[in-house]
Amino acid sequence: QHSSIIMSEELESLVKQDPNVHHVPLEVSNEQSVSSAVKSVDSLVGDAGLNLLINNAGVMSYPKSGSVFVASNDGLRQVLETNVVGVQTVTEGFRSLLMKAAAHRSDLPVSCARAGIVNISSNLGSIARVNSDNASYAFGYRVSKSAVNMLTRCHGLELVEQGVLCFCLHPGWVKTDMGTSQGQLTVEESVSDIMGLINSVTAEHAGAFLGAGMEVLPY
Repeated sequence: QHSSIIMSEELESLVKQDPNVHHVPLEVSNEQSVSSAVKSVDSLVGDAGLNLLINNAGVMSYPKSGSVFVASNDGLRQVLETNVVGVQTVTEGFRSLLMKAAAHRSDLPVSCARAGIVNISSNLGSIARVNSDNASYAFGYRVSKSAVNMLTRCHGLELVEQGVLCFCLHPGWVKTDMGTSQGQLTVEESVSDIMGLINSVTAEHAGAFLGAGMEVLPY
């Protein structure tokens, strides 16, 4: 089984503590799994639809450093399948529930309170910020996040006309399994920043790439 299907101890504890938290198995690179997850969520949210979708699943290819030609093509394909195609598949799958929420709360302006999609990106995907000193670092991950930024821009411009706000953000270097203990932010600090963004974005941020404090980051 994939790690996305198996609950972490933290998530399992949260599910047991709060009846409003539901564990829905989802493997983003498997269309059948996504379809099953959509049906499960639909049964939970009902006519109100889904207000917020956060595309957070991601993998990083190895080696993290060295020449860009050291990375294996198979590794690159895996990263793109999860980090890019996965975002497209999940967003496409849940779009009907988001549209339902947008229609249900048509009294609200376009915002995440009405219907929103947050794609977790990274400043490593910024083409404007790459240079000869860091170009080879996490090559496959960089490529995938650049693609996520473009995907978000395209999704954002189309969906905002339908009442759904879509944007992407850089969560910072966080102390997680991927970010390692060397990360600069705790999970709690990063989540606080992310919630601030979610509560502040408006239609003008459709397709935007944002950082902490609403900083607009270069694609």
